[in-house]
Amino acid sequence: MLTALTAAIIADLALTFPTLPSCAAWPHLARKIAIPALFVELTEMVAAADPGTEQLALTARFTAWIVFDRSQADDHLQAANLAAAVAHRIYKASRFGLTVGPASITHLGAADFKPELIGYTVWAVEWSHEIRLGDSIWDGTGIIPTEIWMGITPLTGTGNEAEYVEVTDV
Repeated sequence: MLTALTAAIIADLALTFPTLPSCAAWPHLARKIAIPALFVELTEMVAAADPGTEQLALTARFTAWIVFDRSQADDHLQAANLAAAVAHRIYKASRFGLTVGPASITHLGAADFKPELIGYTVWAVEWSHEIRLGDSIWDGTGIIPTEIWMGITPLTGTGNEAEYVEVTDV
């Protein structure tokens, strides 16, 4: 799931911004990079609410690093503009064609905390998706209810069926 999601994000951003010389997963920067660049990194996974399906629910947090050359006069504004465009695309693409929760943008701003990128103008777009790992125990087979009735304690159980109310607006 994580590999597919990361690949889908990068592919979508590369198609959306075809003139960027670099659009890839966060690299090992032992080599020279072509800039401006956009790098996507899975930065963290934290437990999410249990969906009751025997799947592990996680919030996967991503960062898109927007990198510009500081030698350009308007590098900060160019980086900010590209960061805003990337955030908008992530917001619009939302699920990237996969069965994940919609993208939730959490931060957009200048970033100076990647030591490998000292000397560049860097902006970061941060967002998250809820993902579920494993198969759901709810496969849609078996008895599927067609009516739901609600009783209010203490008038529940055998002998109190006439006290129940059908729930019609679910």
